Amino acid sequence: MNHKYYSKMRPISPGTFPNTQGNKPIEVVNFSDRQFVENDSFMAWGYLVYANALTNEQIYEYELREASDNELYNIP
Repeated sequence: MNHKYYSKMRPISPGTFPNTQGNKPIEVVNFSDRQFVENDSFMAWGYLVYANALTNEQIYEYELREASDNELYNIP
């Protein structure tokens, strides 16, 4: 199962997201501008998808927000 995280505070670029040896993002999507996501519940600049879950420390350190549907989100 894959894990999706939104970048709330800035566009996604090198140094703005976890990129560890054992868990590099498998998808990176930048929006053209900050957009409402998750049924308009908050705004984000884009999202990242990882094969393995990030730690709470990584989520906090990079100011990410976990997608509410991570249990259901899966890339074929």
